[in-house]
Amino acid sequence: MEPFIGQVQIFGFNFAPRNWASCDGQLLPINIYTTVFALLGTTFGGDGRTTFGLPDLRGRSAVHYGSGPGLSPVSWGEKSGRESVTLITPNLPSHNHDGTLKLGAGPGLLATGDGAYLAANSAGETIFTSVAPAAGQLAANQLAVSNTGSNQSFDIRNPYLGILHAIALVGIFPSRT
Repeated sequence: MEPFIGQVQIFGFNFAPRNWASCDGQLLPINIYTTVFALLGTTFGGDGRTTFGLPDLRGRSAVHYGSGPGLSPVSWGEKSGRESVTLITPNLPSHNHDGTLKLGAGPGLLATGDGAYLAANSAGETIFTSVAPAAGQLAANQLAVSNTGSNQSFDIRNPYLGILHAIALVGIFPSRT
């Protein structure tokens, strides 16, 4: 079956057959491929005087252009998306980090916290005790809430299979009617 000029097809082998070209964004001369240029124009690159570009599907998923209910519009030839992202603080929703602080078993008799524990109850200005909390509880200065992480990017790419996409350079010129 003869393809339409400009038809993109997936092949199970690793080369573009005769009269097809790999969809890798290469520039072609307009004077040799006038019919393909008539269909693609400079949508995928080129200067429009001597060259035009083929679609570049390397590392990309093809989606139909236009818009649908609840979807963002996509223009013909538009490229978008990323393989990975790095979250920064403004990307995160507002939230709290709740925690439980277990207090020392003794009364608050010490005025300084050095080497002491927060007391279960206090009288006046003494809020520390020398009596250690039960096992698994926190001593003074052991609880901190701060930013963490290493600003490493992470992949957001869907699972994929590398396979050849090629575009027909010769064939039937598609009719709009």
